[in-house]
Amino acid sequence: MEKYTLKQMMTGLFDSSLTYFEETGFEIIKKTYDLHNEPIFEKNIETEHEKMFTEQGIKIKALIAKLK
Repeated sequence: MEKYTLKQMMTGLFDSSLTYFEETGFEIIKKTYDLHNEPIFEKNIETEHEKMFTEQGIKIKALIAKLK
């Protein structure tokens, strides 16, 4: 079973990605619009950009999807 993860700062792009995953045969296993206050990854590795946006008050969106 292949799993894919996505982290995104921009809500519109994240929502478009959700639609894309669902329309192309993926099942969304988990999703959040606030990764740091609702961790969905056991061991999230914070990227440099993720840290920068978080410090600016921008919430990180994330999902885990698998191919059906």
